[in-house]
Amino acid sequence: MRKSNKCSQITSLPIIKIVGGNFLELYDFTLYGFFTPVIAELFFPSNSQTISLLATFSAFTLGFFIRPLGAILFGHIGDIYGRRPALILSLGMMGASTLAIAVLPSYQKIGLLAPIALIICRLFQGLSMSGEVAATLITLAERAQPRHQALLSSLVHVSGISGMVAGSLIATLV
Repeated sequence: MRKSNKCSQITSLPIIKIVGGNFLELYDFTLYGFFTPVIAELFFPSNSQTISLLATFSAFTLGFFIRPLGAILFGHIGDIYGRRPALILSLGMMGASTLAIAVLPSYQKIGLLAPIALIICRLFQGLSMSGEVAATLITLAERAQPRHQALLSSLVHVSGISGMVAGSLIATLV
């Protein structure tokens, strides 16, 4: 009889959660890029459309610049508390910051607080993104049976690309 090893088994529910989270994150990143002109108008109004667009792209870029700090932070959390708490925290941060962006009032409603809040949310998204990618790759690889490690690990990238494609399609249709 074959001995079961808890660490080498993973059910489909954690896979769906991990892959779904990654899908949604990159879907969101893609939508932000496509809808930059709308975001510029709502959060960075200016007499110059170019300045509004540059401010919006700058906020988008800040989410990428903070990723190395997120990798260090969540790597440290993973080393001390384990990968699961690091993954849960990074997913929670991403979800909370994405939800905050979705309900954020525009510049017309709250003035300068709108772009400041948007930038803070983008920073939290970038911070959490780097923590999640590493944690999901490791979690999927460690929990998979040896013959499925590469396949399950590839789902992180497959879901990310799928999220970008879905965001592109939605932006094209809208």
